[in-house]
Amino acid sequence: MDQLRQLLEAGADPDFRPDDEAASTFLRLVGRVPLEGLRLLVEAGANLAAVRPNTREGALHLLLWAHPAPADLEPQLAFLLDAGLDVDLRAASGSTPLYHAAFAGLLGPLRLLLERGAQPDIPGDRGDTPLHACAAQGLPEHVALLLHHGANPTLPGWQQRTALQRAVEGGHAEAADVLLRGGAQVDCAAPPEGFTALRVAVNAQHVELARLLVSHGANVHLAAADGRSPLEVARLSGRQELVQALGEGDSAETLSDIARAEQQAVAALEAEVLARIGSGSARFFCQTWGYKFEDYDDHAVWCDGGTWFYAYRDGVRGVTETSQLTAGEALARMRDWVKQENDLPADVARRMREALKPVR
Repeated sequence: MDQLRQLLEAGADPDFRPDDEAASTFLRLVGRVPLEGLRLLVEAGANLAAVRPNTREGALHLLLWAHPAPADLEPQLAFLLDAGLDVDLRAASGSTPLYHAAFAGLLGPLRLLLERGAQPDIPGDRGDTPLHACAAQGLPEHVALLLHHGANPTLPGWQQRTALQRAVEGGHAEAADVLLRGGAQVDCAAPPEGFTALRVAVNAQHVELARLLVSHGANVHLAAADGRSPLEVARLSGRQELVQALGEGDSAETLSDIARAEQQAVAALEAEVLARIGSGSARFFCQTWGYKFEDYDDHAVWCDGGTWFYAYRDGVRGVTETSQLTAGEALARMRDWVKQENDLPADVARRMREALKPVR
């Protein structure tokens, strides 16, 4: 600090910028010097309203990104707020200091900013609010603090997901419970899939979360855009504990019948694939059956050695993603394609319908 003091006393400019694209000396030192250094810069006349030219981030943003040790961070944050910095300054991305604190999971700074009047619902990067950021990370204490200060748990964020859906996607039951008790809408569906939080939990076969959502009134019969309800998807999974978590009383015998019918349908489908392309791998399944083309995108399902796969190719970006499916998921996708009859030969569509008849 002695060197910084000597430079400032000798007339060094705390707002010096080597070029128009560079941040000021003050901004470049935020988060790198202790509280005493910040005091020296402010006393030397540093422009507290300065922002980085490229990102439009101010001193509060940069301090929170640097996040020095808590013993240093909170006193520095309080000092800058006392000096009059805008608590809700938005960077080029839209992010406020509060969003930065939420994204970094910094509980103390989050509390201080809220106590100093930060608005909790200003969206940050990609449209998520601080509540979305904390819910996605499974931070129940942070979520409770934001709700206490008026955060709206029903607001949609990135991809139209609510904070509850963010928590469920991450498998965070405790954060989801705090949100539900704080007014989150349990059956809010996110476009375009129309998945509710319960459908997301069932898709991931997360029994604890499914049970929690049902206890808060989630509708097990509410169908998504694909026409399937959480209960139907749970039954197709073959997991009795997941079906029971949805409050349904299917017996083990009934579930066994469903699984047996599903296995028979899969066997019929696989036999047809192998018959059409010969023995060995069924990797060319997408060229003969279970193929869909729509809006420059390719979708394919195939079976290889008893394992089912799904591939999606973005025709615009040229990106292909492949994932493994359960038998029930493979059947569900093919059932949709049969209904739509997307360029499937008539004989193939007929055989697919016949194979799927035993499955609910």
